Amino acid sequence: MHKRDACASLGKVKKWFRDVRRKIIMEDISEKFRKYLFKVLYKKESYFLVWGAYLETDEEFILRDKNDRILIFPDFITLKNYVNNEINMSELNDWVNSFKDISNVKIIDFDILSKLKNEKELNEKNIQIWHNLSILIEFYSDLLYINNEYLENASLEIFLEIYNNNFIWNNHSKTDFTIDKKFLIEVEKILSFLEQKILIIEPSSPKSSNEKLRKHL
Repeated sequence: MHKRDACASLGKVKKWFRDVRRKIIMEDISEKFRKYLFKVLYKKESYFLVWGAYLETDEEFILRDKNDRILIFPDFITLKNYVNNEINMSELNDWVNSFKDISNVKIIDFDILSKLKNEKELNEKNIQIWHNLSILIEFYSDLLYINNEYLENASLEIFLEIYNNNFIWNNHSKTDFTIDKKFLIEVEKILSFLEQKILIIEPSSPKSSNEKLRKHL
């Protein structure tokens, strides 16, 4: 191997180690505060939200406003500024100020319905849809629980059972999931419900941020 190639290979290895170390640090920070950053895909745009649990009670936590609307942000800086300026919650403030890397966050896909309609079943060929759909349903379930309601739907429960058997319990034989009209209707209901609950917080200049945010709340 030429010296130039050897240096290039070493550079790639060092970058890989840096990326892995950064990911571990960010995962540790999220686990420490039980707050997790998610990327939201909505109307072909990307946003961010915070989902997790309260440290003391272990109760579900989703960043919302006083009217129970889910707050989503077009970028992490806007989210960070909002938390620091508008929210007095030490564990959330400490988390957002410790979080640095947004490159490996998981996805909540509010645009997933169009992708599902192009599939007849979920199998090993479309695993990412499996994962994103599972996260969406779990998010919806937690939101219901926060409001003292529960996920009681046979189609969604069957999906989660098959998903957990396939990917959580690591069963060697995978079971495909058939996407029928009834299931699509239930997913559409979830998305319609969530769409009514979200509030996009737009970036603001420091001087006008409080005034503009009050208009949203």
